[in-house]
Amino acid sequence: MVCGLRCGEAGCSSTTQDLAWFPQRLGNGSQTSSKRTVLVRAGKGPPKQGRGYNSKKAAAEGIKKIMRERESDSSSDGWVQVLTEAELPDGKNKAIIYNNAGYVLVKRDNELYAIQANCTSCKFPVIEGTVSVAEAASDGPSQGETQIECPLCHTKFSLEDGRVVEYCPKDGPLAWAIGTLKQKEAPVPAKVYSARISKSGRVYVKFAAGSPAIP
Repeated sequence: MVCGLRCGEAGCSSTTQDLAWFPQRLGNGSQTSSKRTVLVRAGKGPPKQGRGYNSKKAAAEGIKKIMRERESDSSSDGWVQVLTEAELPDGKNKAIIYNNAGYVLVKRDNELYAIQANCTSCKFPVIEGTVSVAEAASDGPSQGETQIECPLCHTKFSLEDGRVVEYCPKDGPLAWAIGTLKQKEAPVPAKVYSARISKSGRVYVKFAAGSPAIP
């Protein structure tokens, strides 16, 4: 169907009511304004914000999209997503493997730490190690420092910088045997890694040895 108003467009369904004319004819109709008549076809204008449109929701979706794009590029800065926050319950240690190496994630309150999987003293996994917060001491760690204790030899490591806080204390039969074997060896600090949780609930670790556990 060709438009009855001779717009020359096949399939056009415009009617005289769909067109806005300006200016109108002057006088007896034989003379028109020197200004060009403007025709506007209905339905060709910019889209309107119809019923149900939520500007705040649209803005929030836009922000989420930007955050997802930024997080997808995190690996270029050395950050690697290892799991989600839902897989990391508070108060329990979590073992992960990356590039055939083991690591342990420790979440306490709003803090997240990452440490190598095995004790540097006895090579035993620290996944079941006890996590505690140090009290103030004149010759020990600063108050509030988070530590993890090897469940076998009872060596304690700082989760903040990896240093050995207490080395083979010989406070049990097995710990005493290990401590006796290791008494002539110098303690070796553990490797810790920067770790964080994004606003979208993704857990990232920066696998760079010697970096602080909290970015």
